[in-house]
Amino acid sequence: MIRLANKFDKNGIMDLMRMFRDESPIQQYKDLNNVEYISRLLDSLIAGQGVVYVEENVGMIIGIIQPTIWCNKTFALYELAWYVKPENRNTSVGYRLLSAYVL
Repeated sequence: MIRLANKFDKNGIMDLMRMFRDESPIQQYKDLNNVEYISRLLDSLIAGQGVVYVEENVGMIIGIIQPTIWCNKTFALYELAWYVKPENRNTSVGYRLLSAYVL
């Protein structure tokens, strides 16, 4: 079931983020693991500075709300990460995560 994440989902989200990083072809990301920063970022996103949708232990999509480059009073939602575990790809999970995020 796709749903908005809450504080109890943080550990699972952090695991998914590590998997996302580990699959990245960008070598500079491979050694990055600032747990304190990621934890604070997730706290702020879950508290309303963004959105985090999860399918528990399957996938997630994360977006942050920030001012646009054109106006500090106009805000937009920017995607930070979208990940589905390899064994759950080629199913509807990715589509359902994106649909929740867009709607």
